[in-house]
Amino acid sequence: MSSLRFEWDEKKNAANRRKRGVSFEEARTPFLHENARVIPDPEHSSDEERFVLIGLSISVRVLVVCDCYRQSAEVIRIISARKADCDETEQYHWWIKEYLKNPSQFASGIQDYPMLTGLHTKG
Repeated sequence: MSSLRFEWDEKKNAANRRKRGVSFEEARTPFLHENARVIPDPEHSSDEERFVLIGLSISVRVLVVCDCYRQSAEVIRIISARKADCDETEQYHWWIKEYLKNPSQFASGIQDYPMLTGLHTKG
């Protein structure tokens, strides 16, 4: 995963930092965390495939990051990022705890765990 490249709009980064207190520089760090979860987000764009990632940042905060792929998934474009709310943080920690108990039960993917698929980008 260290070969991942990221891009973003600097104006959106500055606005996101002011509005949500999360820079896109920090928002890229959960992508490198092995327990991050990626959830498809078809509701928010008809022009491109979007995803929502929930994971632990380098600042030890659970973040929700909206992103899309560019150039055949070689580049991840960060669209927005925010700190996970209390419910989302609880759900993320529940998933980690359950995963650590029995990783093989989660082999089929996130879609089997409705608790996490309810994540969405908030305004």
